[in-house]
Amino acid sequence: MRMRKTFQICFFIIFLLQGCGGCRHPNGFRVDLSGVGASFPQTFFDIAISHYKQETGNKVIYNETGSGSGIRAFEDKVVDFVVIDAYFNEKKMGGEDILLIPGSLGAIVIVFNIPGIRELNLNSAVIAGIYLGKIKYWDDAHIAALNPEIKLPAIPVVPVSRSDGSGTTDVFSYYLSQTNDEWKHQMGAGKSLKPVKGIAAKGNSMLANTIKNLHGSIGYVSMEHAEALNLSAAAIQNVSGHFVKASKYSLNYLADMEFPDNMILTDTGLENAYPLPCLSWILVYKNQAYNRRSIEKYEDLKSFLHYVVNPKTQKFAGRLTYMPLPDNVIEKAKNLIESMEYREI
Repeated sequence: MRMRKTFQICFFIIFLLQGCGGCRHPNGFRVDLSGVGASFPQTFFDIAISHYKQETGNKVIYNETGSGSGIRAFEDKVVDFVVIDAYFNEKKMGGEDILLIPGSLGAIVIVFNIPGIRELNLNSAVIAGIYLGKIKYWDDAHIAALNPEIKLPAIPVVPVSRSDGSGTTDVFSYYLSQTNDEWKHQMGAGKSLKPVKGIAAKGNSMLANTIKNLHGSIGYVSMEHAEALNLSAAAIQNVSGHFVKASKYSLNYLADMEFPDNMILTDTGLENAYPLPCLSWILVYKNQAYNRRSIEKYEDLKSFLHYVVNPKTQKFAGRLTYMPLPDNVIEKAKNLIESMEYREI
């Protein structure tokens, strides 16, 4: 399965390169860089890449394959960079140093499709109970207790999860592991869930479309995908006991905090902050002189990474449903980019 996925990614890149004469696109722009990975930050990267091409003439290709497939492509060195949604604990791959550079900040939302209902309060105990198969109907007493003013229907709850290895799943399951002991002991955290109740869908887009078309369903997606399909998103109880909906306002509370080195932001303890923010990372090799890469390739990648974390580019995030990276995170990102090198072995 892994070999087939890697072959598909390689074929995708070769097709694009060969289709433009090996080095030039028909419109005159070079195909300089290629990346794969998370679907979560796709919209932000699409806009950043488009503006980068307009300003520099260099073209970057990004294809959403999921964080799991992205990491495998990175390990096989068939792409220039990979974007993932969860902190990657490995510091080396194949004996080589790797860097994790913060790229974008958004939120994972819990979306639902209950006919006639647009507002809903949930907490980690109820979310875990749904995915563990303990809460089977929407009028369950545990959900009703959090929503005393809503008449919930007696229809089945259909949890939807990701079928592919996903950073979104990693953040979602990490949040439940941190806030619910039963989930922690039975399921834990990871890019793929152990068998859970319900159905599965590949990628943020497919999962969001499944929720939109299936009454009684519930799932976890990026805020960008939820808003694009006008899906209802629940207010989630944070560690301070407040029910908070994901929004630019509730994410902005993160701007004043000192981000930890691993930048895991789940349920930060901030009183009014949304408990499921998601930071996307750009994964690159520290020494860029691998696989006989040219120094020009290294310089192009470094230029692109600086462009992504530039405050001007990060403002694009604020026009979407992401939040611009705080200044202290941008500073960390810039230092990581500057630590890249081209040292022939």
